Amino acid sequence: MPEGIGRKEPLSAVQRLFAQKLQSGSPPHAVIVEGPRGCGKRQFALWCAQALLCTSGGDKPCGVCDGCRRVLGGYHPDLHFFGEEATVNVADVRELIRQTGLVPIEGEKSVYLLSHAEKMLPGAQNALLKVFEEPPPGVAIFLLTESRRALLPTVRSRGLTVTLPGLTDAQLYERLRATRPRASEAELASAVRVAQGSLGEAVAFLEKDAQETRERARDWLDACLSGDVYRLIGCIAMARERRDGLLPVFDAFLRLLSDLLLSRVGGTPVLLCAEEAYALSRRVTKNALVRMCGQALVCRERLESYGNTTAALSCFASELCASAGRTVSRDVL
Repeated sequence: MPEGIGRKEPLSAVQRLFAQKLQSGSPPHAVIVEGPRGCGKRQFALWCAQALLCTSGGDKPCGVCDGCRRVLGGYHPDLHFFGEEATVNVADVRELIRQTGLVPIEGEKSVYLLSHAEKMLPGAQNALLKVFEEPPPGVAIFLLTESRRALLPTVRSRGLTVTLPGLTDAQLYERLRATRPRASEAELASAVRVAQGSLGEAVAFLEKDAQETRERARDWLDACLSGDVYRLIGCIAMARERRDGLLPVFDAFLRLLSDLLLSRVGGTPVLLCAEEAYALSRRVTKNALVRMCGQALVCRERLESYGNTTAALSCFASELCASAGRTVSRDVL
């Protein structure tokens, strides 16, 4: 995917498709760009915008004209961005619709990029439907989404859908190695396994907050596997915080338990390396792992519905202690 001005790499299949429609004089007016986080949806949409707003007389986009440079820089007057803050409400869509009724400032085209389209509520999608179906002449709209299934069927049927594949494991590793030189080989390998081709997921996995969340979840797991009931209670008792902060810890804890179960049945773990998952999984029976997963899932559901996180955590600690054959008063928390 071209990321720099003037780079003439071979066109990908999706770029060739758009270039062919452009050359035929009938570029699509509505495009749904689908793909995992970090796969290059925005870069592809900007490449298409360059092709539409390029001022050269040759193959488009040339990558070097004033129009191409301003598109890549994000400051072309006929290129408009919506949904940049990961929220798209009806007011945003109405403003987009209003702007599509204006004539382009330069040339004959106006291009609109709407990010995080999967976050649009049905009301916002319905408001967008008419202009997405029949935009004014010279208007091109790109909806960027991680999954087209999050869009209403009526919206999906009105545009050309382009699905971008995720990166291969090798490509993802090379990107991470270049951008995260301080990460260890084990961290990079885990990030690649977890991301499943998404550069954005891999980068998020390596962030400091995510690492600290996994360390807390690992403390919970070690306490469970060691049979040290009071250590487990201590770990959970420390979790006196907003439930929004606790949910990621539970997600990481469940992922660790899932890795141990995968190892028990001959599958491939995701978060842990195979050797570590194998060693940890042999410290507990498969039935106990299944019970622990169930208890963690129930507690996570309680956290989402309870106003009092202490009550949910008390239940969790008591149930895990019961699994370990110990009875502990909830007053401990």
